[in-house]
Amino acid sequence: MSEIYNRLLDLAWKNYDFIFQSKSNIENKANMILVANGVLLGFVLNGFNNMSKGFAVGCICFLILSSYFCVCTLKTKLYKMLGVSETWNALSKRNLLIDSDEAYENLLGTIEGANATNLKNYEEIVDCFKPALNLFLLGLLLLGLAIVVPLFILIKVE
Repeated sequence: MSEIYNRLLDLAWKNYDFIFQSKSNIENKANMILVANGVLLGFVLNGFNNMSKGFAVGCICFLILSSYFCVCTLKTKLYKMLGVSETWNALSKRNLLIDSDEAYENLLGTIEGANATNLKNYEEIVDCFKPALNLFLLGLLLLGLAIVVPLFILIKVE
């Protein structure tokens, strides 16, 4: 039975690490989009007079909204960490440090409780990140239109 518990424990730790890495990846992407929003806003504001005004204003609005959702994504979310010393003390007080089924069940329950909390936090972060990405892409599209439309107008005039 302990072989099954060892495999379950290994799977629970891998799941714990996967959720943490996924959260880190989403936060890194939100950081990059936030920086890109700032660069693009500077570009739009600097060249505003040479762009199509309607598309440029729309681009500014979408990039600002995207920045807001990026900040919401990066807002501190508690990630439940498992303290090794606290777990050790709790197991030793209950005499569960020996190789017993109850010790494995207790440890698996603790890890799965942390995984449930962390997965909920990860889902909230993803829910903030999706609109940030979509608004960024729409802002990028409007920026392209704001640059290209005046060029077509110039070509038609000549």
